[in-house]
Order: sequence, then C-alpha cells, then structure tokens
Amino acid sequence: MPGPSTTLPGPTEVRLHALGARVEVLQQHLGASRAQSERLVRFRLDELGDAVGHLVVAARDSLGSRAALDGPAVEIARLLAAPVGHVAGALDARRDRIADAAAMLHGDLVAAFARSGRRFDLGVLRAVRRYQQAYEAAHAELSIAAACRRLESGYHGERLVARRRELVAQVQALKSQLDARRLDLAVHRERSATLWRSLDAALREGVEVVGVALERLLVPEAPSRARVVARAGKTKQGRGRTKRSSE
Repeated sequence: MPGPSTTLPGPTEVRLHALGARVEVLQQHLGASRAQSERLVRFRLDELGDAVGHLVVAARDSLGSRAALDGPAVEIARLLAAPVGHVAGALDARRDRIADAAAMLHGDLVAAFARSGRRFDLGVLRAVRRYQQAYEAAHAELSIAAACRRLESGYHGERLVARRRELVAQVQALKSQLDARRLDLAVHRERSATLWRSLDAALREGVEVVGVALERLLVPEAPSRARVVARAGKTKQGRGRTKRSSE
C-alpha cells in the first residue's frame, strides 16, 4: 500500500478528508446516547472557546490593544457557554449565531491590523489557524448533531434502534466509498510518482552529456604528457625531413 504523500494535497484530497471527517462525526453521534451526543458537542464548543481566547491574547500581544476584539469575542463566549440542548432547531440557531459572531471577530481582527499598518506575526498566524480549525470542527459538530436529531425524530424504543441500525449501515456504505476513492487517489499518485522517476532517470543521462560538454567548453582539458611528447616527436621528425630535403 502506498506510503503517506509528501506533496501538498489537491482539491480532491482536501474534499475527501473533509467528507471523511464528517462521516466519522456522524458515526459517533449515531452510536451515542443523547447525553453522550451533547458531550461531543460541548467538547467542540470548549475547544472553540479556548481558541478564541488564545487568538485575542495573541492579537493583544502583537497590537498592544485588546479592545478591538472584545465585542465579538464576548458574544462568542456567551453563545458557547449556554447549555447544548438536543433540539435540532436550537442547535441550528446556535450554529448560525456563532457563525455570525465568528465572521465579525475575523473582520475586526483584519481591520485592527490594517489600521495599525502591521502584518500578522507568527504567533497571530498560528492562533488564527487554531481558531479556524476549532470553528470548523464546532460548526460541523453542531450541524451533524442537529441532523441526527432530525433523522431520529419520531422514532422511539425498538423503532429507534432499528432506525439507528439503518442509518449506521448507510453511513458505513458511504465511508466504504470514500475509503475506496482515497485508495484510488493514493494508487494513482504513487503510479504517477513512479512514472516520473522513470522519466527522470531516462532524461538524466542526456542532461549529463550536455553538462559535460558545457564543462569542456568552459574549462578545456589540459593536454596530457603523452600528447605533449607525441606532438614534440612529430615536430622533430618534421624538422629532420625538412633538413634532409634541403641537402
């Protein structure tokens, strides 16, 4: 099986990764009780809260001022602190309000740095990346938790168990399709890499020939001692023939 890629992922690979992550989250929620599902969401919300706090501190350290981010940061903290709940509509509404506050936070951050004439330093860039990842994870968790509540709505007892079993089978089929596409992508990448290595080896000899010719042109080889002796001998013989012919 091909090893891990050392190249940057392409759009298809990025999409595969994103879909795979969503499928895994869906599997977790389908196999969890309502309380466990709420804990999964709470974990992501707490992660986002930590990331927001880290981002605010990094921006303050870089700019020397925190006030520019206080409004949206406080709003996000308020939204994250509320109980998770299990009603699909409430989860969707929480997700959308967090999205609005997150967009405002990002806008205020960019505006604050633009006013200061400064660029994001390494600490801020890392904090932004952590914040974006935490936001995306929390957004997905809220969306999938709400979707699961809708998929299971109206089912109770044995019917709920059967419904979950049906949903798990469907999700597993989707996961298998993603795994197959991921394997296809890895195999094609390895095949392309092999072909490229073969082409590189085939071209290398021709390239080296040009390189040697160029070196000879730029730095001519010094004549060897044998060549010098041979040339000297020919010169003496030539002089002897000239002398005898003159006599």
